Amino acid sequence: MRNVCIFTSYLLLFSLAMAGCGQADPTDVIDALEANFQQNMEGVETFTVYAAGMEIHHRLNTSDSLTAFDLGVTQSDSTRSIPTSANLIPFLVPDVPKLVRGLRSGAHLLDNETFNGQNVYVIEADNPASLIVGGAGPMNDISAARVYVDADTYELRGVTMEMLPPDTSLTEMIVQQVRYELFRDVEGLTLPFKVTTMTEGLKQLIPDELRIVENGNLTIARSQAQQLPPGEREVELASIAARERFLNEGIQEDVLTVDSVHVNADIPPGVFGAVGE
Repeated sequence: MRNVCIFTSYLLLFSLAMAGCGQADPTDVIDALEANFQQNMEGVETFTVYAAGMEIHHRLNTSDSLTAFDLGVTQSDSTRSIPTSANLIPFLVPDVPKLVRGLRSGAHLLDNETFNGQNVYVIEADNPASLIVGGAGPMNDISAARVYVDADTYELRGVTMEMLPPDTSLTEMIVQQVRYELFRDVEGLTLPFKVTTMTEGLKQLIPDELRIVENGNLTIARSQAQQLPPGEREVELASIAARERFLNEGIQEDVLTVDSVHVNADIPPGVFGAVGE
């Protein structure tokens, strides 16, 4: 079976290479993205990602579910507070089959570009709501969605969603981008070891009065942080800078890095619920 997946991938890569410098067909890129995912998951039943003091267990979903994985999360260190970066857990492993299904309902290629330092194909969905990943927002609020596929490896490098603000009196789009980086091979499974989400356009949602008060509080917090020991000081100052960026620029950025991955290892009972266990 694995040889069939590899052979299929070679055929898709060959068809894309034959396109040369001209515009590739979006179907070929989507097929290559799907084939890369299938080849990557060959022989994988479960895997666990360790990040931010959490164990994020994945079980490959072989049913007709809308998602590629059953997901279960446990805290590996109960004494450690859950960091805000844990909010990125739904984005940690890209659900490529869900994206592929959405793109097959209609998509077109934009010009190739450099995305986070990588040459990528840019696929724009004709039906943006079909690409919902990680609970990005209400489906009818998504006005545009783009998928970035590595032009060399056909791995998913990122997704951008443009959403209408919740208040119809506001005019600036809210743009959320997910970036996948630091791809590493672990026991034959290639996964991104860093995921970043950046959301822009949030400043319009913050009342001016609240912004003034919060900036004053952050000025006090910065002064207090300067008195902390060196290690703690840098961490607190970085947190304050992030909050200032959110208040004054309307940009929120979160980063989650992976510590390790275990493939086809034992999963604690009950993690995925009673069904199928």
